[in-house]
Amino acid sequence: MGFFSWHRRQTQWWLDQLGMSPYAGLWFAYFKGIATALIGVWLLEGL
Repeated sequence: MGFFSWHRRQTQWWLDQLGMSPYAGLWFAYFKGIATALIGVWLLEGL
């Protein structure tokens, strides 16, 4: 089993567990990335 097939199965499992469509999962990942970047900038600003 390669990485991509493992990742595809994991992604589908999480979408099923959360009751999300693939489209909603993409939006969730997008906003999670923005939130992570903002938190990172906020933390690095204090250095």
